[in-house]
Amino acid sequence: MRRKPREDGATALYELRGADKALLYVGISHRPAARWREHAKQKLWWPDVVRRSLIWFGTRAEAILAEQVAIESAGPRHNQTTSPQDVPPPPGGTMPLSELRRLTLAYKAAHRALAEGVVAELARGGDEDRIARSVDWSREYVARIRKERNADEAAPGTD
Repeated sequence: MRRKPREDGATALYELRGADKALLYVGISHRPAARWREHAKQKLWWPDVVRRSLIWFGTRAEAILAEQVAIESAGPRHNQTTSPQDVPPPPGGTMPLSELRRLTLAYKAAHRALAEGVVAELARGGDEDRIARSVDWSREYVARIRKERNADEAAPGTD
């Protein structure tokens, strides 16, 4: 039985590496340990995995972006890419984790700016459903942003 995604939207980007530290696979999941068990049952390359790492993101959208960047820049051995097969990997074949983190921070800053715009539109009386559709977020996520902002404004010592 499949479980629903986490209500908070948190999703992990995970990297699977071999003994030679080569990047074998990059994926995302809101339940990475369960996803790894699925890989262990289904993937012939699973026995080559000796190291697993996680980076958690607040939303699935953030994790998807980070996954796309990681796959396109690092070219993991066992990922399918959206790029044509005849396109060679980038020079060096990998993206340093520091660069991935830099891109992730830039994405998070853009996400915060969009959230600020959503909050401003909500304050002007905008409809949650319409706003959610326009930014491709769930209505629940928009409602959560509103609730968090209202709680921040009601907290003592805030402007």
